[in-house]
Amino acid sequence: MGVRGWVYIISNEAMPGLIKVGYSTKDPVLRADELSHTGSPREYVVEYDLLVTEPRDIEQKVHQSLANVREGKEWFRCKISHAVETIRSLSVNNRLPNTEYLRTPLARKGYCICGREKRNYGCKCVCGRYIGFD
Repeated sequence: MGVRGWVYIISNEAMPGLIKVGYSTKDPVLRADELSHTGSPREYVVEYDLLVTEPRDIEQKVHQSLANVREGKEWFRCKISHAVETIRSLSVNNRLPNTEYLRTPLARKGYCICGREKRNYGCKCVCGRYIGFD
């Protein structure tokens, strides 16, 4: 097994409509906290993260796949759900079990990433996913 790390999506209210897709070998919440100390008027928020093997490779594939909506470096103008689906589809062979977290307001209310079903933590949605919520 190679390097383990997270591929994540971060947003910031100061940049509406933009999301950052990145990777880190440390907890994405810590990464968002680091970014929040760079002079932004609002805090950065982790919207989604997935623990994978070879996170840099996955991040690069995601960046290539989202190139048509790239605003600059690691920033993209697209819906969170589109970026999540891109990450999920490009990381099929690299995902570590039970390490996918959707941290959006819907997730905190118990909804699956697909938005179709409200379930308790760890339940399986009609779309077939198991999603952990913080």
